[in-house]
Amino acid sequence: MKTSIKNTGILAALSIGIFFTSCQKQDMTDPSGKTFSGSIDSTSFKSKKADSVTSNVRFVNASFDVGQATLYIANKKENKKPVKFGEFTDYAKAKPSVPREPMRIMSQKDTLLVNSSGFYQDNFYSVYLTGLKTDGSLSMILSHDDMTAPQAGNARVKFVNAAMNSGYLNVLYGNNVLCWGQQYGVTSPCKELPAGDYNFGIATYGSRTPVISVATTLEAGKIYTIYTQNIVANGAATLDAKVVANN
Repeated sequence: MKTSIKNTGILAALSIGIFFTSCQKQDMTDPSGKTFSGSIDSTSFKSKKADSVTSNVRFVNASFDVGQATLYIANKKENKKPVKFGEFTDYAKAKPSVPREPMRIMSQKDTLLVNSSGFYQDNFYSVYLTGLKTDGSLSMILSHDDMTAPQAGNARVKFVNAAMNSGYLNVLYGNNVLCWGQQYGVTSPCKELPAGDYNFGIATYGSRTPVISVATTLEAGKIYTIYTQNIVANGAATLDAKVVANN
């Protein structure tokens, strides 16, 4: 089932933004021991010192009209081949960095978006390209992917609202709520669920009636992200949803 959502002119104001998927501010420590303030999306996130000198970054193309796209961090190409709409890469190794490194997303011919971010060693991130090239609303969401293992027999699931003009969204499974009132650019906390078959419904804020649904099988020990994106036709955006395994 699909729903039609009209594009609005105010989306252009988001054209160069990068959305960190939390309103939570806290001090964090980089590998050199320096402390600074930043935004993260997981309440369980902790920087740590380790022998590894890499971060792990995945690129998700959730922009309907850019065609194939490639992510560069500090001028290093992160995906081996261009990524189509609705597709995503495996995690690639990236240089941990504080302060921020330049980030650039390119089509086969043009630079689509330029921004910057820091990445912490041994942590996992997903970079979502969202919005539309045609109306100047391209934007970027940076989500920290918490890889804390679930308890035996369970999986962990979170939701990222990457559909720019969708408003607040609820995610339901049966009569239960995964998250409620999730605005664009924000990641929900992870929730542990027993392994098994699920049909996740996406509903508009205040409603328990899904406008779309996505079925998946959750495997024990796995961590998943559900994310929304927009499919655009005849000037209207239709909501779409996907499920990604993080491990």
